Amino acid sequence: MICDLHNRRGRFWLLLSISTVACVLSERSAWADIGGREFVITVYPTDTASLEKNIAEAADHGATGVLLVVDGVSDESMKSIRQTPDLTKQRGLELWLGISQRWETTPRLMGHFATEQVAGIAFLFPTPQGEPAEPGNLAAQLEIRKRGEQLGKLIRQVKAGLQENQKLAVCVAASEIDPETARDRFVPVKGLIRDGTLDCVCLAGAERMNFHRLRLLRDVPLEAGIYLDRDSSEERHRAGLLERAALATVDNSTCDCLWLSGFPTALAARVVPQAVERREQAKARQEALDEAIQRGTLVVDQEISDEDCNDQATVHGVAQSFVPSRDGECPLVQLYVAIRGCSGPLPPPLEVEIRGDDADKPGEAVLAKAGIPAAEFGHESTYRWGSAYFDPPVSLKKGKKYWIHLPAARHPEGSFVWRIVKDGANTRGRAWSRSYDYASHTWVYRVFMTKDN
Repeated sequence: MICDLHNRRGRFWLLLSISTVACVLSERSAWADIGGREFVITVYPTDTASLEKNIAEAADHGATGVLLVVDGVSDESMKSIRQTPDLTKQRGLELWLGISQRWETTPRLMGHFATEQVAGIAFLFPTPQGEPAEPGNLAAQLEIRKRGEQLGKLIRQVKAGLQENQKLAVCVAASEIDPETARDRFVPVKGLIRDGTLDCVCLAGAERMNFHRLRLLRDVPLEAGIYLDRDSSEERHRAGLLERAALATVDNSTCDCLWLSGFPTALAARVVPQAVERREQAKARQEALDEAIQRGTLVVDQEISDEDCNDQATVHGVAQSFVPSRDGECPLVQLYVAIRGCSGPLPPPLEVEIRGDDADKPGEAVLAKAGIPAAEFGHESTYRWGSAYFDPPVSLKKGKKYWIHLPAARHPEGSFVWRIVKDGANTRGRAWSRSYDYASHTWVYRVFMTKDN
């Protein structure tokens, strides 16, 4: 895909080839299915217009189903609830009814729907609080198990009331499926799997779990995957949690699905497929970059490794100096950055400049300028390498000091944080801040140059 870069035309082709991969992938809006896994988003029976909008957003962003959360059945809420099957059918979505509190309403609620309209019932257990019982306190653990067995009887009763083609799901924290680790309530998931009560199990805090362990408890198929509850985190961390859950779902080959509870539909529908698509884009760009490096057409001339970083700071008007080892052209700079404080739309691209030196600080003249889309980075604390492509490449001189300069990047949508190495400054580069003394530090970066003729 990348041709010889020993001439200017070839150098432009490197930029074009890597950027084209990103553009093509970004246009694939239909590619939003998180790697073929089931993707279920909660919606609420408020008013019909809002419900219709949320269902449309879920469908447009790759959801396979919606979880209609109903903890009570009032005459007012039923006006919206009764329309949900038609709305989801029009959009090709599977409809689940989610209950987190008033389980006794389940039989009455199901009576309002035809058998074919609802895939099943999902019990949503809240994020656990407190601490598990003392390991040596057998009496306390036996009491926890007893209450869990009573809960299991209730769940089996609900299952018995469902039609043959309707399923039962449980969404709960992984810590709650064993009495010795349960903090809030023990949910006897393993026993309910063994006797065929549960058709789907989604666990919070189990991103790296081998879900085949649950499937081995019985012979018939079991759907199992990741569950994420909005109330498990502060609002400012929710976008980051959604992103990490999406990537964990795709990365875990034993995971069938991702179920989300309580997140605004617009946020969940945007962040989850965007995270997966961004990973594919980054993978394609990295493959192109690796090929260029392997061929020797592009080389790292200066860098600070992400393995050395030990702190971070916001992009508030900062810079990193570097001194090229030879004359040449630089088409690419990479920075190790994350997004901070973003719970909604992503901030504008991170602006990256190459500047000359002026008395050991960034000069005013901008030699090259490029933006790194915010989508290339993770949400704090997930740092990723983002790439700034200069077109045309910037010419650099051996032994001359240059600065990677980042203007202040604080926006209502969020800010950027750049990883830094405390006391990492050396003769070839150091950090700079318009507000603080960073002279002994270095930012984490890479400067690439085309191969010397």
